[in-house]
Amino acid sequence: MSQHHRDQKWTTHSPKLREQHSATLPRPCIDCGRMVTREDSWQVGHIRAAMNRGAPTFSNTGPSHTKCNNSSGGRMGARVVNSRRRRAQDIRPW
Repeated sequence: MSQHHRDQKWTTHSPKLREQHSATLPRPCIDCGRMVTREDSWQVGHIRAAMNRGAPTFSNTGPSHTKCNNSSGGRMGARVVNSRRRRAQDIRPW
């Protein structure tokens, strides 16, 4: 879990956002486009990522299948880590 998701702002907003989005289901998953229903395992996902200054608002979040949301975050995390590794390799003296 990222620091963003541990922050007070997110832990306060997340249950409220889930309740708001739950009332609008079924809706397409923001990651894969398949329908998310109340019976599915789903999470509140960001449309614009938090690390890119995406706010935890109703308009910037939406329902995402748990698997889709986790893989989306994993790809983003890998991108960050790999870019750091590349920078570290660039400054290493050979």
